[in-house]
Amino acid sequence: NKDNLPTDKTMGSVQPYTLTHLFYLPVQPLPMAAPAADPGQLATILLAHEKARARAWKEKNVRALEVLLGPEFMEINVLGRFSKKDLLVSLFPSLTLHEFIISDPRLVMASADSAILTYQCVEDLTVSRQQITGTFHVAAHYTRRENKWLLLLWQITPFTCQEKGL
Repeated sequence: NKDNLPTDKTMGSVQPYTLTHLFYLPVQPLPMAAPAADPGQLATILLAHEKARARAWKEKNVRALEVLLGPEFMEINVLGRFSKKDLLVSLFPSLTLHEFIISDPRLVMASADSAILTYQCVEDLTVSRQQITGTFHVAAHYTRRENKWLLLLWQITPFTCQEKGL
C-alpha cells in the first residue's frame, strides 16, 4: 500500500493498520477466520486478536472486549478466576490497564478448530487502587466457531524469581 503499513489479506480483504504503542492494531475488526492449515497466518490473526483485547482494556471499551470472547470464556489471573459475565460486570470497571507489551508469541494447534497462543508480556495495571506491574506468561486458548476465532480461556501467570535470574 502507499503508506508502507502492514496489511492483512485474510479472506481477500485488505485491512489497514495504525501504529499505536509499539504494535500495529487493525483499524476495523480483523476477520478471525483462517485456515488451520496455515499456522503462520493463524498466529498473525490470533496475535492481532490479543492486541485488540489489550486495546479494549486500555480504552475501557467493554463492547470491543466482549465481542472477542466466547460465551463460555474464563480468565484466570492473580485476582482469581472470572467467567465472561464476572469479567465484564465486576472486574472490567475496577481495572485500568496502563501498559501491555507482548513478546515471544508461539502458536500450538490443538486441533483444526482449536489453538493456543502463548507469549510473555510486560503488564502495568491498577485494580481497586492497587498497582500491579510485572512480567508474565500468558496462554490464550482459542476455538473456531462459525468461521471466527473466539477466546475461550485466558490465563496469565507471573514469572518466577528463578526466571528473572534472582
